Amino acid sequence: KTRCSVEKTQCPGSVVSGLIELITVGLTHEKIQDAAAVLAAVRVLRPELKALDTFDAWISIKRGNYVEGARLLRELESDAGSKPLCRALYACCLFAMGDPSW
Repeated sequence: KTRCSVEKTQCPGSVVSGLIELITVGLTHEKIQDAAAVLAAVRVLRPELKALDTFDAWISIKRGNYVEGARLLRELESDAGSKPLCRALYACCLFAMGDPSW
């Protein structure tokens, strides 16, 4: 029987910041699959970083899944660090869905 254990991966914050910037650039240049792959890697490096969930919402929006994007963003409302971007993305979702409350 084979066991696999995952230990916390040590990685300098500057590398993680660079990878997060790469996700942002990827999404702004429509490289959605590439950005999602980098996001998965960053989650391994920093699994406790709740702000990464904002990228899941952004990816859903980029894929045209506004309902899922809005749902993810509503779940992030309590995370103060994500609020400005989350609110902007949430407004985009509401507009795209034709919601009059946006």
